[in-house]
Amino acid sequence: MELLTISTGSRGNCYFLKSANGKTCILDCGIKYKDITKHIETFMNIDFVFCSHDHKDHSLSLKNFELSGCECISFKNVISQKKIKVGQWTLLPFQVAHNELNYGVIIYDEYENKKVVYVTDFCSMPKIKNVDNWIYEINYDNFTVNKMIEGGYSDFSHLYHNLNFHNSLENAIEYFEEIGKVENLFICHLSNIGGCEENIKKYMNKYAKNLKILHKNTILEF
Repeated sequence: MELLTISTGSRGNCYFLKSANGKTCILDCGIKYKDITKHIETFMNIDFVFCSHDHKDHSLSLKNFELSGCECISFKNVISQKKIKVGQWTLLPFQVAHNELNYGVIIYDEYENKKVVYVTDFCSMPKIKNVDNWIYEINYDNFTVNKMIEGGYSDFSHLYHNLNFHNSLENAIEYFEEIGKVENLFICHLSNIGGCEENIKKYMNKYAKNLKILHKNTILEF
């Protein structure tokens, strides 16, 4: 399986998940349509787009995909814990806590017999066990945020949004202490304020055999 990060973070989120047989799904579409489709060599290989919630950094191009005729599975039409079958993929959406109706999803690819959790923009989520592959938000850590405040950072509306509606390193540590170690943990949606990669690597390495922090235009195989 291959993961291409088109964009990640508050300026836009979009990821391609590609099976070994070339079938691909898009996870969130929060950048311009043309900037997503230029990465698609054969557009017919896109089986579906999953859009987690209505914030523009996740949904900017959703209307374009809907008009294109592409299968769109989104916050508009899913029911939490109700499975959806699209070709070789089975999706199980689950609701997460945010300041907008928002869903994570467990994606099962029957061709590779692999499950992947995709979850972003949340302050709490259900406990999910027995899944080896995660695309998972850690937006900030409290130590870095406190240092920024001490240094004079004063955009408190931005801080309020991050601290109340996004996932922290401290929450992630508590979560994985409970569910246990996983095979692949790919960290997405770091904040440009308050998210320290060194701290994430230092504290989260013990919870995954393979820990990676996602950046724009990076490709990972797993």
